[in-house]
Amino acid sequence: MKSFFEENRDNESSLSLALEFALKTKNDIDSLKQILLSKKYEDNERIKNLSASMMALSNFQPSLVTMENITASGDFELISGFEYREKLIDTYNSYQTTSQFEDILSEYVNQYVTPFFFENIRFSDFTFLQNDFIKNPEFENIVIGYDALLAQKLKGYEVTLEKLKRLNELLTIANTK
Repeated sequence: MKSFFEENRDNESSLSLALEFALKTKNDIDSLKQILLSKKYEDNERIKNLSASMMALSNFQPSLVTMENITASGDFELISGFEYREKLIDTYNSYQTTSQFEDILSEYVNQYVTPFFFENIRFSDFTFLQNDFIKNPEFENIVIGYDALLAQKLKGYEVTLEKLKRLNELLTIANTK
């Protein structure tokens, strides 16, 4: 239980940082989307800066060592309380879901965002190769798609973090006994 407590305390900290970064990115993307939908294309500098947000992804890499070790050893029944086992399994399963949301967004960036930017932006300073590309409906669609997938990822982070906090409360009690 002590190992689970330490591992998941670190996982909670790591996930909180990933969530914070993703929320900042979401704010940037919301601003970019608003500029594009209101057709304020003259706001080049903000469009450039906010577009760059789509290239930086938060990534939550949970530690799974304790769960993997106890599962591989077959000693999971040593965790006596059903509530502990249930919360551990539920939380560790949610790590997989969170990872899947991250993978979907990362794949979207690789498949749509990066190729579009390769054709339209100089990566060294994020200047526009073609000024009118920001008026391209494809760019607007890419931003809206990114926003939708990022919102899904954020929801996954929030759900997982809530499960993780409840698990950590339970593990804190177990470790004080």
